[in-house]
Amino acid sequence: MCKIRGRRFSPCLLLIISELFFLSLYSVIFSYQEAGGRPSPQIYHSMVYHAKAKRILLFGGQSKSGWVADLREIWAYDATNGTWEKVGVYDACPVKGSAQAPAYDSESDRIIVLNTEGETWAYHYDERRWEKKNPMQTPKTRAGHRMAYDAESDRMILFGGFEAKNVNSPVYEETWAYDYNSDTWTLMAPEMSPPKRMYHAMAYDSKSDRVIVWGGRLLERLNDNAVWAYDFNSNTWSRHESPAAPQPELTYPGMICRSASNRMVIFGGAEIITPFDCEVTRQTWTYELNTNTWRRLAPGATPPSMGKHAMAYSPQVDKIVVFGGEVDRLYSDHIIDEIWIYDPKNNTWEKKE
Repeated sequence: MCKIRGRRFSPCLLLIISELFFLSLYSVIFSYQEAGGRPSPQIYHSMVYHAKAKRILLFGGQSKSGWVADLREIWAYDATNGTWEKVGVYDACPVKGSAQAPAYDSESDRIIVLNTEGETWAYHYDERRWEKKNPMQTPKTRAGHRMAYDAESDRMILFGGFEAKNVNSPVYEETWAYDYNSDTWTLMAPEMSPPKRMYHAMAYDSKSDRVIVWGGRLLERLNDNAVWAYDFNSNTWSRHESPAAPQPELTYPGMICRSASNRMVIFGGAEIITPFDCEVTRQTWTYELNTNTWRRLAPGATPPSMGKHAMAYSPQVDKIVVFGGEVDRLYSDHIIDEIWIYDPKNNTWEKKE
């Protein structure tokens, strides 16, 4: 027995108190590391701005080239103070595939995902949980597709992708629309569509009420440098060519629509030399649909040349965040965890430590 200020404690009780103390200390240290951490180096990940939470959500991708999405963490980035918070994992949600091309449905306050098994999932940020949807009809199994939320029509628009069974899998040119409220996918089948492609750029332009598609690849080069704009209301695609567009078209670029100016901002991407030899770029561009105007910007410092990175826009601070990606050349597995912030008002890039 042991006395402390006149009280007797058994050795067993003292051992329990010691264990509780060290467990509490470990918890404090661990929580501090989580709050001060950041996602690991990765490619094929996605970032989406969640308007209600005023956070950029990152859905993990891959730590190296291949077919397996081995990084399945969800992180939230606060662009106002530059901090990351790990908010979950998705081992128990889209279990059969990675979170491909998520987009935020502001009307339902859900992140919508079509995974590589053709399953539709909705992520509830406030509740930190996934909900599996069960639409009667669904797009085929695919990867490399892109989605954007058409706010005026309250629809997710999906275009392209490939079957993702092997490198020779068929590539798609389908346009699909998803309505969360009715849990319904509709194959739109417009009279004219962009050529089939995967790993392209896609974003919604609220000013023109159009979904914009540019770039991408087949196994070889795409050979289509036009901008394509989709109008859900008329179910039509329009083609917009310009000699001022980046040459050649790029695959794996980052593209967002900056709501403050209603211009697309494009960074990085890769030029295909051969199917598995792709040269990456560090160029920053803007595109305006209404005037069909491309403009190459010339900021001072820039992120390294990269592709397969993730990019998101925070209207709260009117800045663009780029995270991760593959540098040097694609398929080099030189993958980074750098955070870069682009200020479009001042045309400056800044690396965050």
